[in-house]
Amino acid sequence: VAENLWGSRKYLSFREWTQILVILAVFIITGELLQAVLVGGLLTGVDFILRYSKVSVVAGRPMRGGELPPCERCGEVLEKSLSHIANSWLLVIRLKGFIFFASAQSLTSYVREQIAAEQDVPEYRRLKFVIFDCQMLDAMDASASKALKKLIVEAAELNIRVLWSHVTPEMGEEMKSRTIVESLSDCFVDLERAVQHVHGIVLKYR
Repeated sequence: VAENLWGSRKYLSFREWTQILVILAVFIITGELLQAVLVGGLLTGVDFILRYSKVSVVAGRPMRGGELPPCERCGEVLEKSLSHIANSWLLVIRLKGFIFFASAQSLTSYVREQIAAEQDVPEYRRLKFVIFDCQMLDAMDASASKALKKLIVEAAELNIRVLWSHVTPEMGEEMKSRTIVESLSDCFVDLERAVQHVHGIVLKYR
């Protein structure tokens, strides 16, 4: 063991060396391999959570509706009006990678902060739609699904609707089975159609 560790000294970080030394210390003190394995599993699990919870699952910068061009041609005056309202009503977040419970907490906290920041804003100017774009999303685990479902319920109570774009039929059915969405009407094949849906509602309001 000592020979293998010495041979690996150039490839291990200080954090990894610390974990190995702790595991060896537990084994030496207790004389029980099982306890050393359990401690090792706990250490690596905590290390994984701390390390990857800092990796953002948001691709690029979240965008407001006013930053997105109209999906259909319209007059200059109408376009400015549409952009002005959509800038208040719509938030677009592009997701990426794999979402597990730690990164999901970071994501939902960001959305809650955006909602809380509008408490003093008049009702007609508050956020009303959040689009999660899934073009670069690989998957999410069950705990992330629960965290997002909780966010969606909280948002609905504030009259905020969460939509999903770049959702395949298979992905939509899986999201429905996990109760992330109640209806596939909240899912769209691409971002353009999701934005177009919101713009249609904005035009009716106007």
